[in-house]
Amino acid sequence: MGERHDNWFFRAGPFALSDSVHRRGTELPRHSHPTACIHLILQGTYQEIIERRAGSFVSGTVLYKPPNIEHCNSFEAGDARSLRIEVDANEFRILRPESAIPTDPLRSTNPMAVSLASKIYGECAQPDAFTSLSVEGLCLELLVALCRGGRELKAGPQPVEAVLAATEMLRAGFRQTIRLSELATQAGVNRSVLARAFRVHHHCTMGEFVRRLRVTYAVRLLAESNQPLAELGQDAGFADQSHFSRVFKRVIGISPAAYRLQFSTNHKRSRKISF
Repeated sequence: MGERHDNWFFRAGPFALSDSVHRRGTELPRHSHPTACIHLILQGTYQEIIERRAGSFVSGTVLYKPPNIEHCNSFEAGDARSLRIEVDANEFRILRPESAIPTDPLRSTNPMAVSLASKIYGECAQPDAFTSLSVEGLCLELLVALCRGGRELKAGPQPVEAVLAATEMLRAGFRQTIRLSELATQAGVNRSVLARAFRVHHHCTMGEFVRRLRVTYAVRLLAESNQPLAELGQDAGFADQSHFSRVFKRVIGISPAAYRLQFSTNHKRSRKISF
């Protein structure tokens, strides 16, 4: 599922800031946070669905999400780096009872918002005795800029949303036969739209994606069980042992039997030299 790495972390008043990197291939299923969150995309691009609002976000974009709002993310195009600013809503209300944080998701490429977020990043990257005071003020300015100039994300079925929905369904049911028409109906888009968007998003067809999932599952079974190859292949979703062996060798480079033998040999060697 990939990973997230924070290069640094800084706190200023109700704001918690970090320099975050999500590795290519990271997929975060639908979830929510108790804090509001602002992202300045510093590098790369990623897809995100916020409730039924969907978009692809590139470097130079500032994105705001209110607290407790469901969203999911996909980082298929490459590593993505962002300035992440979490806003503790309760602490914010205590410190500034006359103000309110935005309640709708917002995005902005306005130079003022991007400039403010960039200044915040620069302050945190090289902190001194006055950084906390400076960062808190700049974060408040950024919230105002987003409220006044941010665009609310559009709701409704989007190709990226359909792709992520289809991806979840394929991951859950890859061992069964799943038809494109079923995926398109569940995702709420036309079959051709879904197929084309899926290929652009994952750089492979849905059939290739399912084959990789089945082979990955089979690799685990080969390493963890003594199940006969014919049964193992059927368990992974392949039609028969011949089909299983052919696809496995195409993806991994060796046959299932050779892989099992190689894994068993390496495992025995590692046990012999262990302390």
